[in-house]
Amino acid sequence: MDHLIIVAAAIIVCIGLPFLIIFAVEKIKKIKIRNKHVQRLVLSILLFLITVYVYLSAYNKALPEAKEYLNSSSTVEVIEHDRDYLFDGPGENTLIVFYPGAKVEMIAYAPLMFKLAEAGYDTHIVRMPFNMAFFGINRMNKVVKVHNNYKNYIIMGHSLGGAMAACYATKHTDMVSGLVLLGSYSTEKIAESIPTLSIYGSNDLCLNKKLYDKNYSNFPSVFEEFIIDGGNHTQYAYYHLQKGDGIAVISYDEQTTITKNKIVEFFNKNLKVSA
Repeated sequence: MDHLIIVAAAIIVCIGLPFLIIFAVEKIKKIKIRNKHVQRLVLSILLFLITVYVYLSAYNKALPEAKEYLNSSSTVEVIEHDRDYLFDGPGENTLIVFYPGAKVEMIAYAPLMFKLAEAGYDTHIVRMPFNMAFFGINRMNKVVKVHNNYKNYIIMGHSLGGAMAACYATKHTDMVSGLVLLGSYSTEKIAESIPTLSIYGSNDLCLNKKLYDKNYSNFPSVFEEFIIDGGNHTQYAYYHLQKGDGIAVISYDEQTTITKNKIVEFFNKNLKVSA
């Protein structure tokens, strides 16, 4: 399916929905609909559209602490570009393009992005339409076009963002140098040329472990699974505990630091061109 069409349709629905509902309600008031079945159908459609609009409009907001990492330091320059964020550190060879989890405000991931940039891996958080990576699977194309000065491009994602990052990687093997999945998995076979790191927390109750295990064979030979002891699904980003997730016994700072350290260790070892 053409993802551009999906995005365009979703934008039209979400922006125009409130006006459509008001218009429809006014029309219904003026028109005498005698058939009760038609009345119920019209009301059901309106209720469905309202539900979709509310669902797409709601999201998990970043904690105040996350916003502090949007300030540049002596080692990392934070640049807002076309509503995305680039974290430009001392590294020059590698860029990690990050796809956020579903319905999570992108700046909630700023602490992890900042720490990776400090460690020599520049990062770019992609702003997804309606905070849903499903609507922006190919956003990495635009990022690479703008930041075309790197030798390596790693794609990383959290939860749904990880699944969409994996989907992108399987279709752009010539562009992707590595893949990182945070609390996620790939439903398609990942090319042998793409070293892959899977990270999840021991207390993650959002990751569907049955589907993770079912799709385990999709990982390439250069692969490592790393389980964060005491970590959960939420704390790769700074936002309130996600519904259905387990309670972490480590802090946000500890989980993001452990994640950063493992990513750096893995790619320092496995990238074809050293970072």
